[in-house]
Amino acid sequence: MPLNIGFGKVWNLSEGYSINASIQGEWMVYRQCDTQTEQSTLIFSISLLLPQLAI
Repeated sequence: MPLNIGFGKVWNLSEGYSINASIQGEWMVYRQCDTQTEQSTLIFSISLLLPQLAI
């Protein structure tokens, strides 16, 4: 059973475009039957928000 917390920030750029960045830490509170499972994880993410992009 994981326990996690995260923080993020959105930067607004010109013409409605944005960059979303976040960091999230996760700690495995309970590991049943598997001693090889990671105890903690750190996740970094960056997303580009392009609402006016037409594909």
